[in-house]
Amino acid sequence: MIRSFLNTDRQAIADIWQKHWQVAGYPLNARSDRFELGLLCKPFLKESTCCLILDSQSKPAGFAVAFENRSYPGMGDGTMILNQLCIRPGPDEDFLAEQLLRHLLLQPNLHSKSRWIATSSPDHLGTLVGLEPGNGWSGVLTPDIRRRRWLEKAGFQTTSTYLNWQLDLLQFHPAMGRQHVLLRRQSMVTRALESEWNDTWQAVVLGHGETIGFHLIHQSKKTKAATAIFWRIAPPIPDTDGQLALLWMPEECDDPAQQEQMAFFLTEALQTLRNDQLRTIHTVLHDRAIARMVLLERLGFQQQASGVRMERVIE
Repeated sequence: MIRSFLNTDRQAIADIWQKHWQVAGYPLNARSDRFELGLLCKPFLKESTCCLILDSQSKPAGFAVAFENRSYPGMGDGTMILNQLCIRPGPDEDFLAEQLLRHLLLQPNLHSKSRWIATSSPDHLGTLVGLEPGNGWSGVLTPDIRRRRWLEKAGFQTTSTYLNWQLDLLQFHPAMGRQHVLLRRQSMVTRALESEWNDTWQAVVLGHGETIGFHLIHQSKKTKAATAIFWRIAPPIPDTDGQLALLWMPEECDDPAQQEQMAFFLTEALQTLRNDQLRTIHTVLHDRAIARMVLLERLGFQQQASGVRMERVIE
């Protein structure tokens, strides 16, 4: 049996989610109150977007989150986003996943949709950003072979790859060259005011966290040259990893001068975060973002894992 989401399902969804990721090799052991806070602060888990499949004992055994794109022109109006697909492990897991996907793909109001994108990626929605491995930005993580198997069987194909990068701020000791000193004389890095973050998408996706922003300001022109956003799970929550922050990478910078400027900018921001007792910075990049990857390596980031975005196009 498949039914729509109810407010009383949050604990069941948290349990399914944890068991799903444990099988994939991520023993998260996340507290249910932390998980539920992330769900309560976002509008994605509701009757119209989330459905659950019940096992033979009428207990929730899996869930999926899918919704129509209405906000992101680059994805095309009418594109369906399959953001979550989690099934608790068991001998019937393949059957349950097949039934759940078939239910989504064959719904009368969705059957006419010609394009489906499976799971989130850096520039798209992430209902569990900051909670799941890869922080919801990496698409289908490579170790999550069960989800990839289910999606491939349903006709989804890999279209792009994303790489996870991580920096240990305790080991962050950037060298300061002449260019760095010159840039410090010409510009300054300031912390952004919280009131400056009025983007609806960020407010919704990061609703259960703390946003930390930095601006690079030209001293002479008094103009903003770049902006970087860091974000972490709200630190007041008991037993949460408030020392982990996620980085929204600034714009692509292919020009050597821009690379130097961006290296200076992020170095200053990262040093400030280290002084604020943050320990780990995490970010995700498309595997074709070569300039950004060079910049991350220069700053000391190391690649941790990878994931793929999968799509299903109906001719």
